[in-house]
Amino acid sequence: MSKYKIFISYSHSDTDKTWVREFARVLESKGIAVWLDVERLRAGESLPKGIESGLRSSETIVTLITPENVKRPNLLFEIGAAMGMGKQVIPIISGGLDGSQVPYALRDRMFIVQKSPRETAEVVAVELARAKDPSIDLRRKAKEPRKPAIKAIINTPRRRTISKKPLAKAHS
Repeated sequence: MSKYKIFISYSHSDTDKTWVREFARVLESKGIAVWLDVERLRAGESLPKGIESGLRSSETIVTLITPENVKRPNLLFEIGAAMGMGKQVIPIISGGLDGSQVPYALRDRMFIVQKSPRETAEVVAVELARAKDPSIDLRRKAKEPRKPAIKAIINTPRRRTISKKPLAKAHS
């Protein structure tokens, strides 16, 4: 039995689909159960019912946000449904996406910057473990201090800056 069960929300562009399948494979190799529509739904099955079932049965929702899907209704529906169900939502933001384009509901959350599927899966696995046990120290095994893998975007009138704090806390 897996420790975690995550639902992966993504666009179905060829680029995203290839990246997401590799990302899911790496997570599964770490013992994390993944709900991915192309692997869980059968031909002829209702997509909305299948997605709702996947969202309900998952503990965490990982959503890949790219310039291709940032305005799509499906993304916004899945984020809203996950938040309404009280699920943990982990946004993965494409490096080419401006912070002002991130859906408003996610702007006050820490997010992961999309890198290779393996690197991103490593960060997600650590974050899932930290959610279960906050005492896990990310720097314990590191020889040198690392840049944080999780960031929040702060938009100021003059420039865009990166902070380790979510927006809600950064402006207090």
